[in-house]
Amino acid sequence: MEIEGFSFPTELYYHPDHTWAKLEGDRVRVGITPYAVQLAGEISVLTLRPIGKEVMIGGTIATLESNKWVGPLKCPVSGKIVESNLELEKNLGKLLEDSYGEGWISILEPIDLEEDLGQLIYGEVAVRDWMLLEMKGKGSA
Repeated sequence: MEIEGFSFPTELYYHPDHTWAKLEGDRVRVGITPYAVQLAGEISVLTLRPIGKEVMIGGTIATLESNKWVGPLKCPVSGKIVESNLELEKNLGKLLEDSYGEGWISILEPIDLEEDLGQLIYGEVAVRDWMLLEMKGKGSA
């Protein structure tokens, strides 16, 4: 689904702080939306959490530094990090070019997936309403 020129796949679950979760069997792939990447500006550093680290929903999955912002990327689900996209640290452009593909951040083994998914934004209507409200509040990226 496209909203104001930004892609939001309808099969993903979205955290209000613009990270996403994709269910892949018993694992969850997480990343950041292209809208958030655009708002951040030119990204200079991405620091990933180590494999084996447990992260709670809303906790820090990675830290991002850009010319407009420095701060944590919030994890959309609770879980243990089982894989990190180390290629991202070498090629930060993938965050914007392919946020939902090669630009993923980490893969987690979820702790309480059903509970976490209930706290996320899911479905075309909910995602569209959320993003239009976000864009109205922040201005278009």
